[in-house]
Amino acid sequence: MLRVVHVLPSLDIGGAERTLERLLHAGLAEKTDAHVVSLGRDGPMRTAFEASGAGVTWRSGSALGLLGELQKEISRLQPDIVQGWMYHANLAVSALDLVQRGWPQVFWNIRQSLSAPKQDKAKTRAIIRAGALFSRRATGIIYNSHRARDQHQGIGYSAERGVVIPNGFASASHISRGPAGAILRDSLAIPRDATVIAHVGRYHPVKDHHSFLAAATRLASARPQVRFVMAGREVVGGNKRILDSIPIDLRERFSLLGEQDDIATILAASDVFALSSLAEAFPNSLGEAMASACACVATDVGDVAPLLEGAGIVVAPGRPDLLADAMQAFVDDPGLRRRSGLAARCRIQRDYTLEAAVARYIGVYESAAALTRNSR
Repeated sequence: MLRVVHVLPSLDIGGAERTLERLLHAGLAEKTDAHVVSLGRDGPMRTAFEASGAGVTWRSGSALGLLGELQKEISRLQPDIVQGWMYHANLAVSALDLVQRGWPQVFWNIRQSLSAPKQDKAKTRAIIRAGALFSRRATGIIYNSHRARDQHQGIGYSAERGVVIPNGFASASHISRGPAGAILRDSLAIPRDATVIAHVGRYHPVKDHHSFLAAATRLASARPQVRFVMAGREVVGGNKRILDSIPIDLRERFSLLGEQDDIATILAASDVFALSSLAEAFPNSLGEAMASACACVATDVGDVAPLLEGAGIVVAPGRPDLLADAMQAFVDDPGLRRRSGLAARCRIQRDYTLEAAVARYIGVYESAAALTRNSR
């Protein structure tokens, strides 16, 4: 059995962490000897990783000794594969690969596009540029979208090492309009006959909450039966920038839930899902909404257009007017809403299952390990 060490920036809740958790539970932890190493301290994702059967360690000392701790942990575990997740972890494992003899095969994982570079911090932009120089040190670079691969290769990332493994989703666990959804509606005082539109994403410029709220308030003014449920880090009633974007007389129509572990229940309570981002690679939230048979409206970012083709509505980013019109189309036509939701669910079940993603990861790892064994 291959021993694989997954190096993460942190054990906080995030898209990369959630993806790895799902992969581990779907068979990656069973079919490989998996261990998760965090460059940060302990966090809420630790218990989820441990529940999958993977070992978990995290930084115990200062940030200054980070690379030394990582080197000792990987030397102790003696893996066949080291898989970095996201830019910081990718560079960390490749930096050690430069100085460590007998280092295992190193893979990178890149999960964002470069469509809105100005929304990234200057430090992150510098790390992205540095990645182009180090990318040829990696055995392989796993992207979760074709657009992300093309954009990174366009700025100098190794074209020979890139492979696309789309996100996978467990559609069987997402049952729309189930009891959990009804309970959530009741807890939020949302009428059973209301049309609920969900929006999920941390409060960050790249998620473009401004455009979503502009579209939502326009729609709320025209359609009194619509309610909005929003979740994500800092998406709370205490966020003045969000409240200032919602007219006082409409605020009771918005439920701001903050960061949530159980996105499936939010989707089960929702009829429509909206993605307003300025940049994505392959958004997990959209795939989860499709698996839940929500009618989906999304901006044309990353691989969204081919993912939703014929199974949802795609609009230009940064256009709240188009976003509002698309959401209204689903609000006004329940039949269209149902057909679109079922088509989206079928797309996930056919092309984007977790099992297929796990098989792709294992296939990539086994090919690399075979090359190592042959060279020895």
